[in-house]
Amino acid sequence: MKIIISLICLVVILNGAIGQSYTPFPTNNAEWIVKHTNAGNGGPPSSSYFSYEMQGDTLLNDTLYHKMYYSSMWNPDGNILSAGLREENRRVYFRRMGDLGISNVCVNWVDQEFLIYDFNIDEVGDSLYLPTQEGMSLFVAQSIDSILVNGTYRTRWNFSPYQDMCQPFWYTYIEGIGSDRHPFGHIVWMTQESSDLLSCMTNNGQFEYSAYPVPPLCDLADYVSVNETNTTEPKLFMNGTLLVLDQSYDWKDTHLEIFSSSGQRVFDQFQTEAQYDLTSWASG
Repeated sequence: MKIIISLICLVVILNGAIGQSYTPFPTNNAEWIVKHTNAGNGGPPSSSYFSYEMQGDTLLNDTLYHKMYYSSMWNPDGNILSAGLREENRRVYFRRMGDLGISNVCVNWVDQEFLIYDFNIDEVGDSLYLPTQEGMSLFVAQSIDSILVNGTYRTRWNFSPYQDMCQPFWYTYIEGIGSDRHPFGHIVWMTQESSDLLSCMTNNGQFEYSAYPVPPLCDLADYVSVNETNTTEPKLFMNGTLLVLDQSYDWKDTHLEIFSSSGQRVFDQFQTEAQYDLTSWASG
């Protein structure tokens, strides 16, 4: 009997030693770079990039908030106070404090605090109420798993709204990072014409997360928004097996992504050549 008890205790100790620890939300010196894509009015899609940086604290109504600033390609050196965030009991709360840098937001009310993340949810089907432009909407956890992020395992949640109100899309939340779309989570609404993608996230100067292959682009200055910096549209055309770039267009510092018909990214880097031979690329 003593041997059996010892074995049981050993299993419990080992399980506790290798269990996944919680990664808290950042409190300072963190940056999220967001890619905003807009394809409205039937025109070609255009992209722009925004940086949201957490720096410093402020007291508001005796509550400590971590200040969030935003910069864009138009003002990369001009951080603008945007909002305050705080985490309590694995829940992250949002309070608008200025210009959010984007117009497609579900929450426009100032001087109110809203829950945007709840990292306590541990069962599929659990739900929580979150603010949208329609009021408070019910969001339901569709799946919960763990992913490897920068050498550590983080819990990942997939949420969808119970009713198709402000948010018609699924949302993925990752502990210690936030949404895979925007650091403010679900309050930034998406449509078929307008969407956001978390391109990169750093914490205390260390790379945390990227939506792109390594090496990640984690500096707003690395990103160039084609439609915002040029008056003509870029043109590419095929010449046999050669993908040729129109040299009348200023391609300098342009980040080029090419996808196959199946949606696989086959090219992802800054443009350096006038043409690319596709002979060795996979078909499609």
